[in-house]
Amino acid sequence: MSLFTRITGGVHGLFRKSTAERELDAELREYLAAAVAEKMRAGLSEQAAVRAARAEMGSVEAVKDRVRDVGWESVVDSVWQDVRYAIRLSFRSPGFTSAALLSLALGIGATTAIFQLADAVRLRPLPVDHPEQLAEVRMADPTRGRMGTFAGRRPLFTYALWEELRQRQHAFSGVVAWSAYPVNLATRGEARYAQGLWVSGDFFGVLGVGPHLGRLLTSMDDRPGCGSPAAVLSYAFWQRQYGGDASVIGKAIALDSHSFEIVGIARRGFTGLEVGRTFDVATPLCAERILNSEQSALNDRSWWWLTVIGRVAPGWSFDRASNHLAAISARIFQDTVPPGLPPEVSRTYRGSVLRAFPATTGVSGTVREEYETALWVLLAGAGVVLIIASANIATLLLARASARERELAVRLAVGASRTRVISQLLTESVLMATAGAVAGMFLAQTLSEGLVGLLQTSGFQFFAVTFDLDRNWRVAVFGTAVAFITCLLFGLPPAVLATRPSAGSLLRGTARTSTESRPRTGARSGLVVAQVALSLVLVVTALLFARTLHNLTTGAVGFDPKGVAMVVVDYQRARVAVEMRQPLHERLLEAMRAIPGVQSAASVRMIPLTGESWTGQVVIYGIQAQKQTYFNRVSPAFFQTMGTPLVAGRDFTPEDSASSRRVAIVNTSFARDVLGTRNPIGSTFRMPALPGTSQPAFEIIGLVNDTKYTDLREPFEPIAFFPASQDPQPLEYVNFVVRAAMPSTVMARSLTEAVGQVEPEAVVLVQSFRAQVSDSLVRERLIAMLSGFFSVVAALLAMVGLYGVVAYAVAQRTREIGIRTALGAQRSDVLRLVLRHSALLTATGVVLGLGAAAGATRYLEGMLFGLTPLDPSTFAVASGAFAVVAALAAYLPARRATKVDPLMALRCE
Repeated sequence: MSLFTRITGGVHGLFRKSTAERELDAELREYLAAAVAEKMRAGLSEQAAVRAARAEMGSVEAVKDRVRDVGWESVVDSVWQDVRYAIRLSFRSPGFTSAALLSLALGIGATTAIFQLADAVRLRPLPVDHPEQLAEVRMADPTRGRMGTFAGRRPLFTYALWEELRQRQHAFSGVVAWSAYPVNLATRGEARYAQGLWVSGDFFGVLGVGPHLGRLLTSMDDRPGCGSPAAVLSYAFWQRQYGGDASVIGKAIALDSHSFEIVGIARRGFTGLEVGRTFDVATPLCAERILNSEQSALNDRSWWWLTVIGRVAPGWSFDRASNHLAAISARIFQDTVPPGLPPEVSRTYRGSVLRAFPATTGVSGTVREEYETALWVLLAGAGVVLIIASANIATLLLARASARERELAVRLAVGASRTRVISQLLTESVLMATAGAVAGMFLAQTLSEGLVGLLQTSGFQFFAVTFDLDRNWRVAVFGTAVAFITCLLFGLPPAVLATRPSAGSLLRGTARTSTESRPRTGARSGLVVAQVALSLVLVVTALLFARTLHNLTTGAVGFDPKGVAMVVVDYQRARVAVEMRQPLHERLLEAMRAIPGVQSAASVRMIPLTGESWTGQVVIYGIQAQKQTYFNRVSPAFFQTMGTPLVAGRDFTPEDSASSRRVAIVNTSFARDVLGTRNPIGSTFRMPALPGTSQPAFEIIGLVNDTKYTDLREPFEPIAFFPASQDPQPLEYVNFVVRAAMPSTVMARSLTEAVGQVEPEAVVLVQSFRAQVSDSLVRERLIAMLSGFFSVVAALLAMVGLYGVVAYAVAQRTREIGIRTALGAQRSDVLRLVLRHSALLTATGVVLGLGAAAGATRYLEGMLFGLTPLDPSTFAVASGAFAVVAALAAYLPARRATKVDPLMALRCE
């Protein structure tokens, strides 16, 4: 029989059963008639021939069953029967079905949602041509040999270093550089920031990104001294800002009060090369000089601000490209040494080596480093919750299997094989898992979007975190695999255990009291122990993360953020001369201090906790200090405004002017780590000087408490503060901190109006400093919240499982409890009898859980703050809380056992 005939015959038998049955009956009649005729030719009478032919053929129905079993349609028909029966059974137990589906939907949905984010952070390739050919170029050890100013989210190259690399390399068919920056779209009044991107001219061409409209930037747009720079908008920004108007091509857009011509719209879906970030406007690198004027980074060898990616040339491997970069590194670094480096730092810089690192999935300035580990930890937590939910459902299925013992016995007794019964039970589990997976996949999209919403900030984080959450084959495969594994976890063990007792013992009703029931009882107890252990791991982890968040929010930071506002005033459009900028800053300060409700105000170069930094080393009595120092410039009353106590000496005053001696205020870490045993007040230090030049000495006039500089997690580092009035090159923007007793909205409006009265061309951005502190803890807050949620869900599921096992044990031992009561046992004795079983399960789970937690939390050390992974108090609190909750879960069935009537129990048996 041909394959086509078998398939068409199977389809005919599957969908036209009545016709197929008639045809089968006709074939059997023809076969019987032919057999009778053959036997009559052999000499038998008609009656004897019919009797012999029927005996030879056997039962007609048995023959029909054998014929049906040969075709594939019988398998499909059996599966369809099992599915229909499973659907009827699920509607017959709506409570059980709803609880199981809800557990599966939450478990699969949460797991898939977190994997979707992890996929976007780490696994998803860049939306460019052949992303597997891309490699990031950076120093093998970027933490050594670099000093100066660091700007942007991934400042790995200076412009000079980038130029040397571009001219000397041969490993890449194209190499590009870029840097992200906040760009102000407003020309006056309140600031309105967009996400800018400085790019080398061949950025889009090397990546193979085409335009949606107009044209993109080319090398002709990125020429030194470009006077009329072009700009390219992202598709999302074009839709959001201009409503998709095609006539925007050729029009001007104001960026930091400078006019740029819009030449094109990037293709839809391209958001840049940085994970979790996007861009609004791309401008050529040469335009950086226009926006930053005399503070341009193009000619500053100590200004680190660029990221570099290359496309590996045909015939080159990543290893060969990396070796080529290492070979040309010595000449590149020799020709780009930043001025003013201390001798040992200069030697380290000259000895640096460039390497190529795969960049198929893009690069990340902060998002991947901050959230990748956290997402994998949360994914593991969601997976553990799903395992616990599966164990809980398996426990319920075992209990339901006990109630269906008679039904299963009848099936086995009438000839059904054990495999066939297991197949039926597995079909019920597959149906449940499929429904839970479908609901979970729909829930995953909502959950993942909600998680991205939790990552958004409201402070000076101008670049919002964005992810492409479209489903792809990886997410689909992951969701399917999770559903399949979940089905096996909660479906297969109950199906196998439910069919272990023999049909005879089940029909005789002895299975419940025979030793054949022990595997099922042991399985239920084992599942509960596993649930308790896994839940305890999650509870310990959640407590560690919660205490980390508490330590960060309540720990010493060196200032009081409550009631403080950060104010950025950008007055580039006013074209204020350098010598007039400091007087303008003073007038702005006076205007702010005159606002009713303002208690104090001060200017500051680097606002704490915004990620900006200015680092270097100092010279003490002719000796280079080994400890790196942070620097900042502040005006008088800065420490008062920030709530930082002055320990010794004095604050800056108006007398500390540009014409007076150079002074500084240092923190206690500077006094301890740099000055040693010297009295800080009156001591002097210098900045490293270029050969043949000298730097003025700074006299230390004050000592303040330690404060955090860039991040709450960092240890206190040495900081030296210089007076803003002695800044030789004030910028065209200035930062202020203002402490006031008024609502934040009123403060923002008042400050904006005050600045406008002093400098109408200025653009103002006001933000609560407390919000900035809160924004710096987004990751910690997300981990603490989700891990806490997972631990609560897991603990509840474990307690439900424990309750079910104890309640089932009480029901199984009703006769025993009745006899004990009849023989004089007190209620307290019965209560102890039942609680002893619960306590044994809980204690076993807690011991196993503590061991598992001790092993798992070792991998969380880098995510904790102010405590160790094996913190004894955390483990003790988790164990004690679990024991109390477990006792409450077991108390209800135990209390019910004490009310068993001996006569009723014995009569029922």
